[in-house]
Amino acid sequence: MKLTKELTTAAIAILVLTVVLGLAYPLVMTGISQVAFPSKADGSQVKVDGKVVGSRLIGKPFVIDTGKKDSDGNAITRPDPRYFQPRPSQTDYSATGTFFSNRGPNSAVGRFFYRDAKPGEL
Repeated sequence: MKLTKELTTAAIAILVLTVVLGLAYPLVMTGISQVAFPSKADGSQVKVDGKVVGSRLIGKPFVIDTGKKDSDGNAITRPDPRYFQPRPSQTDYSATGTFFSNRGPNSAVGRFFYRDAKPGEL
C-alpha cells in the first residue's frame, strides 16, 4: 500500500511540475516580456518591406550591389554601412559548411591521423 501511494504522489508531482514549469512559466514570461519589452521580446529583427531579412545583432552580411560584374559574371557587392557587418566567412555564412570530426584518440581514423602528423602540423 505504501509503495503505490508513493508512486502515485511521485507521478502527480511530475505532472504538476511539468505543467507549471514546462508550460505555465514559459508562457507567463513570454507574455510579460511582450508587454514590458515589445521591441526586444521578438529579437533584433531587421525588416525590409515587412519581411524579416536578418538581425541587428547576429552577423549576416548586408551588401549593396554595385551594378558591376566580375570576370565570372557574379555581381560585385560592397558592405552596406547601415548594418553591423560580421567578420569574413570562408563558408559564406553557411552552417552546412562547418562540421566537427570524430578524430578522437579512440577512433581508428584519428589514430592514423595523429600518428602520421608531424609536430607543429596540427
